[in-house]
Amino acid sequence: MIKAMLKAGKSLDNSETVSDYALSVSRPASRVNWGIPVPGDPSQTIYVWLDALANYHIPQPATPAHHIIGKDIIKFHAIYWPAFLMAAGRPMPQQIVCHSHWTSDNMKMSKSIGNVVDPFRLMKNYGSDEVRYYLLKQASLAKDSDFLLDHMIQTLNKDLPDQIGNLLSRSIKKNKINPEGRRVTSGDWLSVTLEEEWRDIVHKFDGFMLDQYEFGKAIRTVMSGIENLNYIWAEEKPWTKPQDPRTKSLVFSTHEILEIVSILFEPFLPTKALELGEGLNDPSSWYGFRRLKRIES
Repeated sequence: MIKAMLKAGKSLDNSETVSDYALSVSRPASRVNWGIPVPGDPSQTIYVWLDALANYHIPQPATPAHHIIGKDIIKFHAIYWPAFLMAAGRPMPQQIVCHSHWTSDNMKMSKSIGNVVDPFRLMKNYGSDEVRYYLLKQASLAKDSDFLLDHMIQTLNKDLPDQIGNLLSRSIKKNKINPEGRRVTSGDWLSVTLEEEWRDIVHKFDGFMLDQYEFGKAIRTVMSGIENLNYIWAEEKPWTKPQDPRTKSLVFSTHEILEIVSILFEPFLPTKALELGEGLNDPSSWYGFRRLKRIES
């Protein structure tokens, strides 16, 4: 969108053409007396954004810069800063990632309204892993995300104890379908389709994470596979046929998938993902993940 507007000669707010847009790098000292004086001209102070953005500059960056900014300051980072760099003959940022904002009950957060969400209180009440996971799952680059406490609780309950926790509990507990109560480390996937599905999930996950910065889409891609695996358990009913070869294949496939999830979800659930991986390889420690109980409203 920005490229198209600049090509058409329009400014970002459509108020004027680019050719009419002039950027002064100083301000009258009589108006901005707290700024840094312009060398040789005490009547002027350096424009605050030139001063602020210049602090990003390092003599010779080892790798091209990637900027992650909020949508309210895109003009300064996507137009002013590149202009300053070009004027100085310095390398341009390789990528600028612009994210949207969070609202509360579909309103901008404001102290006067009293709808500001305190992340520290959330983490104290619900856990840092849980809050991190929810915020990253719901956040979007393209549009503002709305925070609702009830929705956070519903999402956490559905995804973690009800979906992932359910698979771990069913597959690792000592019972008829897993007599030794430990991870099944050898066997065949339940089906080629299931194995290919998870290869595709990992591929899509990498794309969302590394190329698009769409963390929510990455999480939802994994959770769609987890939901499908729970559906397979409900359809297969392995507890009714513990000696069936398909049952062993289902347990083996589930353990392979849960290990994949423990690796992929480490950025979102650093503590719980570790507990999930430990629970797979040491059944006596899987209760660490099990402690992720359902949250009451």
